[in-house]
Amino acid sequence: MDIEVFCGDVFDLPSTHRVNAIFHDGARDLKAWSGPGCDKRLARHHDRDLDALLESERHTLAAEQLALGEVHRLHPGKLRCDYLLWLATREPESGVTRAPAPDLSTLAVALTHALEYVATRGGQRVAFAELGEGPEAPKSEIRLEALARAAAAFAERRASAGQPAVIETVLICVAERPLALTLGSRLKAMLRDSPVVGFRTGLALPSSSLGSTPKAKSGAKSSKLSGTGSRSGSASTGRSGVRRGAAFAEDELARGRASAVSYQRDHRFSMGDWVAHPKFGLGRVQHVEPEGRMRVLFEDKEERRLLHSGA
Repeated sequence: MDIEVFCGDVFDLPSTHRVNAIFHDGARDLKAWSGPGCDKRLARHHDRDLDALLESERHTLAAEQLALGEVHRLHPGKLRCDYLLWLATREPESGVTRAPAPDLSTLAVALTHALEYVATRGGQRVAFAELGEGPEAPKSEIRLEALARAAAAFAERRASAGQPAVIETVLICVAERPLALTLGSRLKAMLRDSPVVGFRTGLALPSSSLGSTPKAKSGAKSSKLSGTGSRSGSASTGRSGVRRGAAFAEDELARGRASAVSYQRDHRFSMGDWVAHPKFGLGRVQHVEPEGRMRVLFEDKEERRLLHSGA
């Protein structure tokens, strides 16, 4: 699993960053806060009658409330996701009095339940922003780092139990660039030695800021990395037989296609094996790491860490 810091609004993701689920936290009674804040932003981007949607969903709940830390699936409206998950992190809010912000442990429990929900349904990409807003809330960077730790712990527990995380990307969306840079630096250090969880930088953060992406070679045309890991732009073939923007020569690719194994997490791969990934295309295993991870170089010159059955 990769944790990626993206400098942008979780409710206005670019189409290249579409996810299976967006997480949003609120009160147990599925009522949006009437004052300014994240609930108002959600309502504006959702572009449906959010209050009416929440009311209809509330009637499906026992006692018309969720348990603290429980999650509930909602229609995504116009958000770029398959569904919206409401994380119950605080008590009902009455009148103009906002409930205190949830503590870090409550946020971690709710996030874990949300990740389990998505994983059991085969989702591979999730996104959330600064969950846990409200009176007496810890600083944004503290909350986001705690959420990242909870996501990493989720993946590590599943790996220890011999289960795949299923979720490949956890997208942490940060609207303010200074906060994104600060959080990125913290997470890069935190995840450096993790055998299960990797760190990636979002499109809006240049490689010089966090040092997570190698610089392009001199003389090569730059290209943007899409949300699926592919690069945009032309890929013409030079005299060497290697397509511009591709990692392998045409004859290598032809041999690779003939012998490639479709990527499955429960398959055991070895160094040099060719892999056909449904999202990233054709790649070759460069290195097999302990605890069921491997590094695969794909056609687009991107090396990615993937799960497999290991030894």
